[in-house]
Amino acid sequence: MSISSNIVAGIPVFTREHYHIWAIKMRFYLRSQGLWNVVATDVDPSPSSANSTLAQIIAHEEEKLKKDKVITCLHSGLANHIFTKIMDLETPKLVWDKLQGEFEGSSRIKTVRILSLKKEIELMKMKDIECVKNYSDRLMDVVNRMRLLGKVIGDQKVIKKMMVSLPQKFEAKIYVIEESCDLNILSIAELTSKLLVQEQMYTKTREAKLEGYADTNLGQEQNSPSDIHCDNKFVNSIAENSVQHGRTKHINVNRVFYRSDTPMIEEDFENLKDNGEWNRCSPNHNTKSVMPQK
Repeated sequence: MSISSNIVAGIPVFTREHYHIWAIKMRFYLRSQGLWNVVATDVDPSPSSANSTLAQIIAHEEEKLKKDKVITCLHSGLANHIFTKIMDLETPKLVWDKLQGEFEGSSRIKTVRILSLKKEIELMKMKDIECVKNYSDRLMDVVNRMRLLGKVIGDQKVIKKMMVSLPQKFEAKIYVIEESCDLNILSIAELTSKLLVQEQMYTKTREAKLEGYADTNLGQEQNSPSDIHCDNKFVNSIAENSVQHGRTKHINVNRVFYRSDTPMIEEDFENLKDNGEWNRCSPNHNTKSVMPQK
């Protein structure tokens, strides 16, 4: 299939946002069509001589058409409100430079952006309550934004940043990784995978400890009632919980928040009786703090 018959298929469209991503996609698209050199060099083909063969004349005409093909690609890859900014430009190089200057900024602006993102990476640390995947995504988002601005950042530099910015719970795992892995060939995906395994083990161990603590404490005999603060809706729920009463664990209500459709009034509530009965009241939206009757 000829280049011209497939010229518009799959062209990325730029709508104003994420220019850097669009520029990369468009550059590789033009390369796949054998047209990127037309943008990069902006050189017209040499004129054909009087002694040119028919094949040379055809090749020359095709070279001349390449600029129009690139212009067609660029026009097709721009939303209408962006197209109007460049529609009077005649060559691919002028179109490309115009878009680059407006949406990427000058070299000075790019340098300022890179320095700002570099500072953001330097200050970035994984939070104690943050998961490995979220931190990895957060870090890589900034790294990729710097790469889009032309800053070269190797994976090994990213790996070192991750390893020194993890919480204390990963210290032992980091030591093992440093001793057992060659950091010069370790990939970001491999490091993230190893940290995810450690995170899962830490979570399971923590849950097991909490379950053991809960079992130990809930298994103890309750010699005195528990004091709680609740509203009448929760009071009714407790009263209907037969399992709670079956364990002979009683509850003293120190303060009840009574909800009523009528204007707020004081109501006395009795403590939970051995048979699990409460003086009932309708749960609604108005709330008033009420002390139970002694």
